[in-house]
Amino acid sequence: MTPGQTLAERESRTDPESDREAPGLSPEDEARLIGEVMERHYRQVLDEAVPALGDVTPRQAARTVNGREKLVAWLKSLENNAAKAGDGQRGLAAYDFTWMWHELGVTKLRK
Repeated sequence: MTPGQTLAERESRTDPESDREAPGLSPEDEARLIGEVMERHYRQVLDEAVPALGDVTPRQAARTVNGREKLVAWLKSLENNAAKAGDGQRGLAAYDFTWMWHELGVTKLRK
């Protein structure tokens, strides 16, 4: 499950405790917190098998031509899905995946 899906699921749950007013976060704090969660998540994912990459890790995929093609498509899908989150999840939509491209050595393939 992606961080965005986790947040959406949490918001959709019906919980009697959720009826209480929770103090709101500023857009900046929300973006920062979501960014921290996403970075931890994706740093871990870089070393886990990803079905979209043929059940290899992103680091392993970066080592072969075929793997890099799948990796670029996967990274673009992550970026596009985050961008589609829109205003409902400002922090998610604002997340910058650039570090992943650098970390995996595929920055020059980013178009």
